[in-house]
Amino acid sequence: MLPQRISDVWASQISVGGWEPVNAAAAVEMIKNQLEDVKKFSYENGWSKDWPPTVDEERSMLLKEIKLLLVLFCDRNILSCSIRDRVMDFVAKKLEDSKDSLTDSRLLETPQGICLLECHELNQILAFLRRVKCERDDGTDVVRRAVDSFCNVTKVDHETALSDVRKLCSSEDDRRKNLKTDEWKNYKSVLCDTCEEGDAAKTFSDAVGDVLNKSSELESENLSDDDVLVLESIKILKSEVNNKVIGNWKSVLVLMA
Repeated sequence: MLPQRISDVWASQISVGGWEPVNAAAAVEMIKNQLEDVKKFSYENGWSKDWPPTVDEERSMLLKEIKLLLVLFCDRNILSCSIRDRVMDFVAKKLEDSKDSLTDSRLLETPQGICLLECHELNQILAFLRRVKCERDDGTDVVRRAVDSFCNVTKVDHETALSDVRKLCSSEDDRRKNLKTDEWKNYKSVLCDTCEEGDAAKTFSDAVGDVLNKSSELESENLSDDDVLVLESIKILKSEVNNKVIGNWKSVLVLMA
């Protein structure tokens, strides 16, 4: 039996949402003690501004990476209900103590529930999504389609896109000269924000996806500085393109299990 894809409604909610962190402790308290007020929250395209926000740059960056992955899955028609349910299981577990009121809170109905999760939980979701074994409509691996699609982007185009990614990092370096250290944005956040703005070319967005994926691999090798990870990833990817060694970095940023 072929996996059932998510509804168009849920797919559209992934794309339009702000994906900003929600204050989990405050939200849980509201579900427990102010459920009638929670039921009255106003939603637009599955997202409500009534949930208490919080400022957390790391969570914000992780949420944007998750969004990029899910949008890519949707674009390639491979985001199944089982994948969606597995992701939302993290939310259900987070709110387990409030499960009697969880349905009324609507947090399991939309992607906004993911925004309650802490960094370690978001990293677990990212690890899961990167290892998803994607299947096409006909039941065969999507890998061939992903590689073919990537190879259709010429070597020159991809090199140019990677150079543009590097220039964006350099621009952030210039911006930092006039800012305090605590006002700096790391390269990953800058790249995600640029893709979020919607004006980025597809080749550029693909290159950003490659860089983020390669950064995650390098991070597992105990390289911890985010900016160093990004720069090293760009260098490695350029080398791979020059040597015509193009791996499965594009597509859905999947690390095949």
